[in-house]
Amino acid sequence: MTKDPNQFGLDEETVDLDQSKAAKESGLSDNSLLDLTGSLHPRQKVSLIRHLITQLPSYELEPLKKFIKDEENERDQIEQQGGMPSKLKIPVHRIKVKKDYSFRKFGLTCPQQYYISISAKYKVHGDIYMGVLFFVEAGYVLDYVSSRLGALQFNPETSVFRLESSRSSQYKIVRLVMLTPPPPDYDVMKIRPEIYNRIPSFLHVEILDDNLQIVEREQHQFPACMFRSGVFDRDYWDQVTVVKAATLAASTSKLAQKDSQVSGFSQSVPPKIRDIRQPKMQPNSTFMIVNQAKTSLMTSYLRQLAVLSQKALPDSPWQLNLSNLNYKLLHSSQRTIVEIRVNTQEVLPGNMPLNVLSEWCRDLGVQISQNASSTRYSERDKEIGRNLMIEFSAEVTDPLTFLEKFFRSIKGVQLKRRANS
Repeated sequence: MTKDPNQFGLDEETVDLDQSKAAKESGLSDNSLLDLTGSLHPRQKVSLIRHLITQLPSYELEPLKKFIKDEENERDQIEQQGGMPSKLKIPVHRIKVKKDYSFRKFGLTCPQQYYISISAKYKVHGDIYMGVLFFVEAGYVLDYVSSRLGALQFNPETSVFRLESSRSSQYKIVRLVMLTPPPPDYDVMKIRPEIYNRIPSFLHVEILDDNLQIVEREQHQFPACMFRSGVFDRDYWDQVTVVKAATLAASTSKLAQKDSQVSGFSQSVPPKIRDIRQPKMQPNSTFMIVNQAKTSLMTSYLRQLAVLSQKALPDSPWQLNLSNLNYKLLHSSQRTIVEIRVNTQEVLPGNMPLNVLSEWCRDLGVQISQNASSTRYSERDKEIGRNLMIEFSAEVTDPLTFLEKFFRSIKGVQLKRRANS
């Protein structure tokens, strides 16, 4: 049943609408029609919108409601920042989200984490990698919309997470609200891991109680808040799981029985100095090269990484040490990252905890990827950097997994654990 447009007070306003129809029939373009509606009085615009809504089928009303809600949120944000919607310009920087597609090989239906990058001022520079959001072992779907300000706005119904510590009964319940990019005048080309804690990009969150009621609203610098003793340090918080309201009460009850002192969320930041958690196996376990024909490629790869580090990390380059056909790739701290013993066809990760070795590899990958437009790097260099950045974004707890990720850029490398290691 078609509603009577006059019930919206269109006695006079429909005259302008009839003029628009006439203009259309006379051959005016859609842009001309939009210009014509732009000259209407605000009250006439509202009446016109109300009239047009009555012409829409029911299935198109829900997307319209979502659009209106997003527009309201954007304008509220602009007003809070002291701006005016009519003066808003297209932002220089815009946050982008990319899936970690490694979830497929684990048989999961959705990613375990998402990579965050910033679009540079000019497309020729490509996207600048920043970091990752929470890592959920079972996988999760990140539900968000991108605003015209370049920010990410998260769905409040599906962006609630429970962070638990294996060292105690401490936990957090967090809702992601918004992730904002740096301001337009910020040079994203200078983003480096060593200045992550100074990037003016912020993750807005709500801290919730056990009943999912808001306790406090916070904002933290991103991506520093996700690692290196940040408030959401993924090495400190061993599990990050999506909160499901139906199971929240039971889970909370168990923790309450375990430790009566815990009744909510302790907002203390993880300690700056703490013991580095050891992996399940010692990192200096020995592994054998299954397809020995790949040995020369593997040793050449170590040499290539040392050369790449000279370009990407000139202040702390890696080194390759060769002695009696033993190839050692050394970090600038003189700690071994990977060792290959050609005579015995053995491969060993270094003697540092795997999370430290992984961080060194990730840092090199990030440095290369962030300068992918530079003529210093070949396409092969860029592929290596991208692989290191992606493979070591998540925590590694097994030496064999570390080595497999480390040599991912060489196709066909196969390793096996020695029987006595």
